[in-house]
Amino acid sequence: MSNDSCDPDVYKYGESCGMHVMTGQQAEARCKELSEETGDKYDWHYVAGRVHLKVLKKDAPRYKPEEKIAQLEAENATQALTIKWYETQFKPPVQPPTQQWLDSQEKAGE
Repeated sequence: MSNDSCDPDVYKYGESCGMHVMTGQQAEARCKELSEETGDKYDWHYVAGRVHLKVLKKDAPRYKPEEKIAQLEAENATQALTIKWYETQFKPPVQPPTQQWLDSQEKAGE
């Protein structure tokens, strides 16, 4: 808890306890009181001129975006390889028509 800014973990991962009309000092005191009573981490910050209380429960799972990004990159790499393999195995390469074929089509249309 700090008067300067909300704890980054509480701000990012915490659950909202609601918006309140109180001073920063009252919010700070309330957060300290709740943290001591419950063992959870409470903090606050201002939103639209109101105090927003948040709690980070001590047993709450933490979302780790870097793990999710690595997982998505691995899945995308696998999908890209699968698509590339499929295209090379089941689709013949498309070649542009030769000039000889184009000329023969013109003559056939005359």
